[in-house]
Amino acid sequence: MQIKELMSTDIIKIPGTTSLLDAAKLMKKHNIGFIPVTDQDVAVGVITDRDIVLALAKDQKTDIKVSSFMTKNVKTLKPEDKIEVLHELMGRYQIKRVLVTDANQKLAGVVSLADIARRKHLEETAQEILIEITDDPSKKIESNGQRGVKVDDFPL
Repeated sequence: MQIKELMSTDIIKIPGTTSLLDAAKLMKKHNIGFIPVTDQDVAVGVITDRDIVLALAKDQKTDIKVSSFMTKNVKTLKPEDKIEVLHELMGRYQIKRVLVTDANQKLAGVVSLADIARRKHLEETAQEILIEITDDPSKKIESNGQRGVKVDDFPL
């Protein structure tokens, strides 16, 4: 299966000049915790609800621009990449969401662990990725072959 079959294309994105407060308001309005940051549709980073909390705890100013606290060197995929590449990327870097970009680095979509989990035939893949992301030794495969965690154990 290719990433383009899984990714969401109706995404909220913001420029790096957006204030932390405005980013937080967008997250609240759309019930999301992650927003891609773009410069003329080219993906330049991501800002998460956690990034905003850490920024406010440090500086306590809401007019700071997201570009000051966003993750800049984000991992990306191409729409033609296979789900196995996504699995490897999420597991290795312990991330739940990956930007999908075209050949010009323009944002084409986002693929998340939730996108995988919603596909019944990919439930096992979602569980494997979730275990790798949590990197918790107690979640290793038990002697009966069952994993110690299920996708339903974690809200996405």
